[in-house]
Amino acid sequence: MTELTSSPDFADHHCHILPGLDDGANELSESIEIAHILTEYGFTEVYCTPHVLKGSYDNHPDRVRKSVNDLEEVFYRSGIGLRIHGGAEYYLDEYLTDLLRDPLTVFDNVILVESPMRIQGDVIKGMLYRLIAGRKLKPMIAHPERHEAMEIDFKMKPGRFKRFLEALGHRDKSANRLSKSDLENCDIADTLPVSLRRMGCMFQGNIGSFAGIYGDKVRRRAANFLECGLYDCLGTDAHHPKELVKFLKQGFGEIERMAGRDMLTHFLSRKKTEKTPAIFESTAGAGSGNAQAGMKAGVVNDPR
Repeated sequence: MTELTSSPDFADHHCHILPGLDDGANELSESIEIAHILTEYGFTEVYCTPHVLKGSYDNHPDRVRKSVNDLEEVFYRSGIGLRIHGGAEYYLDEYLTDLLRDPLTVFDNVILVESPMRIQGDVIKGMLYRLIAGRKLKPMIAHPERHEAMEIDFKMKPGRFKRFLEALGHRDKSANRLSKSDLENCDIADTLPVSLRRMGCMFQGNIGSFAGIYGDKVRRRAANFLECGLYDCLGTDAHHPKELVKFLKQGFGEIERMAGRDMLTHFLSRKKTEKTPAIFESTAGAGSGNAQAGMKAGVVNDPR
C-alpha cells in the first residue's frame, strides 16, 4: 500500500473493540491499542459490533450502549481521535427475532448479521426474509466470503474490470450500472449472494480476508465479491491488536492493487442504505423481470 498523503477519514463497519463483552478486546488496554492502530491507518469512525448470541454472548442493548459511552469517554480523555458508534453482530439463528425488540443498528435500519458457517442457502434466505419483511430491518451480512454457500464462479474478460469499477464507483454519473455486454462472462445471477442482494441484503467484507488470514479459499471469494461489486463496505473485524497492523497493511495493499485507491476509500467510507449500488438490474437474466421490478421499487421478494 502506498503512503497516505492525507487523512482518508475511514470508517470501520465491523469491530470488536468494546472491552469484556465477547471474544474481542479482553480489557481496556487492548481497546486503546486497537484504537491507536486504527487511527494510524486512517480510521476516524468505528462501529462497535460485539457478538449477540443467546446463551454465549447475551449482550443486552443497554449494556452495549453503556460500554460505548464509557469507551468514548476514555478516548476523549486520552486524546484518541476516534468516533465510536454502538452496534452488534447478531448471530442468525432461531432466537434472533426475539432479540431484535430493541435492535442495535450500525446505521439507519441496518443490522450486522453473522450466519452460521455451515448452513444451506435456502435456510439463510428464509431467515433473512423474515427479518426484512417482519422487522423492517435491512440485514448486512458480515464477512460473506468466509461461507462456502456464498461461492461465486466469476470470470471477467480482460480489459473490462476497469470499466466495471468505474460504473460501480459512480465516477461517471450516467453509468450507474453495468450493461449486459460488460457482464456477459459474469454468470452470477443464480448465486446465493445475488439472490440475497435482490431481497435487500447488504454485504460487509473483512479486510483480513484479502490478507489471507482465513486461507486461500476465503481470499479468492473475497476477490470475487470485490470484482462482482457485491460488497457495500469493508471492516476490520478486529478482535485483538495482535497481527492487526500486519493484516491491515497486507489487506489494504491487496485491495488497492485490485481496485485502486479510490475504490478502497469508497468501501471504507461511512455508509447509508440509500448509497448501496444497484448494479444487478441487468444481470438477472431471462424470467426475472419481477425480481428486477421489485428491486427498483424497493419491494422485498419472498424467496420461497
